[in-house]
Amino acid sequence: MKTKTILLTLTTLFAAAESGDAQTAPNDKKVLVAYFSHSGNTRAVAERIAAATGADLFEIVPQKPYAGLRIGADYAEMSSYYYTIQQYQDTWGVYLSPEIGVSIFPSPAQRFGFHVALFYSYASNNDDLLIYTMNNINRFGVRVGISF
Repeated sequence: MKTKTILLTLTTLFAAAESGDAQTAPNDKKVLVAYFSHSGNTRAVAERIAAATGADLFEIVPQKPYAGLRIGADYAEMSSYYYTIQQYQDTWGVYLSPEIGVSIFPSPAQRFGFHVALFYSYASNNDDLLIYTMNNINRFGVRVGISF
């Protein structure tokens, strides 16, 4: 269904551009047609839309994903208050964090782009403090940022 909706939208835009009914942007505004094309069909449609509307054309180029593993030591401090007395315990553990991600550079000539990664981290910290117990630390998350 999603593919049909996208194709219908592109077909409508293409038909408007071919018939001359497409509007061009006023001189003080810029229009950008950004596209990703695996086989070249979307590129052809995007080029026609950009030519008909006077827009700038930008190709989104995918980058190779990577996989990595971080290994290290993890320090955690547990603390608790009992009335006015603070008790705390220091714990050390082994830290492992596999990660998969990709850095996307919109312009290959510039080394500035975006970074997206999925990660899982595990630390083997174990400790007890008063009524609290800590058995390992597990995290799963997404990193989004900039690359340069």
